[in-house]
Amino acid sequence: MPKMSAEDYIRHHWLRRSVWEHLTRRKHVRRLRACAQRMEGSTFADVGCAFGHSTDMMARWAPGDWTGIDFSPTAVQRARETFGIKHKFALCGSLAELASAGPFDGVICSEVIEHVDDPQTLVESLKAITCRVLVVTTPAGVVGDPGHVRVYTLESFSAEIAGAEVVQSCPFLYATWRRDSLTQ
Repeated sequence: MPKMSAEDYIRHHWLRRSVWEHLTRRKHVRRLRACAQRMEGSTFADVGCAFGHSTDMMARWAPGDWTGIDFSPTAVQRARETFGIKHKFALCGSLAELASAGPFDGVICSEVIEHVDDPQTLVESLKAITCRVLVVTTPAGVVGDPGHVRVYTLESFSAEIAGAEVVQSCPFLYATWRRDSLTQ
C-alpha cells in the first residue's frame, strides 16, 4: 500500500467516501464507547479526530473538556466548522509537535497507529501529553482501508505500547496505559 500523508488520507478517503458516516455502525459505536468509558478526569484529547465526529460521540459518554487533534488542516477546519462551539480542535504538524499539545487527563488515539511510519514516536508523544490514562486502538487484522502501513497482532501491539494492558475485542485491539503504572 503506498504511503499517504494525513492530508491525502482525509481528502482522498474520508471526504470522498464520507467515512465519518461509518462511525454510526455498531462496531464503531462500541469501540468509541469503550474508549470513552476508560477515561478518567475532566480534560480529554482525541488524537486523529478527523472531522470531529468521534470526539463528539465520545464526549457524550465521558463528559468533560474535549480537544480533537489531527494532522490534516482540512480535517481540523471541517471539525471546527461542524463542532467548534462544543469542542476545541487543534492542528498538529508532526508527531514531535504532538508531544507539546497537552497535558490532558485522558488521551484516546483510535485507528491511527496503523497509519504512521514511526509508531514509537507516536506512542511516546501520546504518553507525554497523558496525565492519567491513554487508550490506543487498532484493527485486529487486515482491513481494506488505504494508508495502513502495518497490521498488528495482539503480541505485536502489546510490544508496541510497553506497560499497557492490551485486549482484543473483535474486530479491534485496545491498549490502555496508565501513568500511575510507572510511578508506583
